[in-house]
Amino acid sequence: KKYKRIRSSGCTDYWNKKHLALSVIKPAKDNFLAISGTTCEYYYSGRKLSFAFAYQKKGRKVKEYRAYYMGGKCYRYIGPDKKVHTYGSGKTESRMPKMAQQLYFKGTYNLHFVYD
Repeated sequence: KKYKRIRSSGCTDYWNKKHLALSVIKPAKDNFLAISGTTCEYYYSGRKLSFAFAYQKKGRKVKEYRAYYMGGKCYRYIGPDKKVHTYGSGKTESRMPKMAQQLYFKGTYNLHFVYD
């Protein structure tokens, strides 16, 4: 697929026609969507957040986080310990692991910000 790339301060959005497919947000202090020291990638499907990937680099060490979402719930989370947490009926935002919660909040907020 061919995506149209649009860059703004600390953020790069990739559009598939009229739909946002991916947002990459760098850890910029002036960007309210940024998470301190973390680069975040938000993947969207049909105007909904479906997957978030985040990483933090400190020297040669990299911490990675992955969260899979559907219908406003987190169904799978993989933290920096590489342990896979699968939630059969999904976890609501208030019950998600902290980083999955942050990613969901920022990724969903970004979606509303982009379309408004």
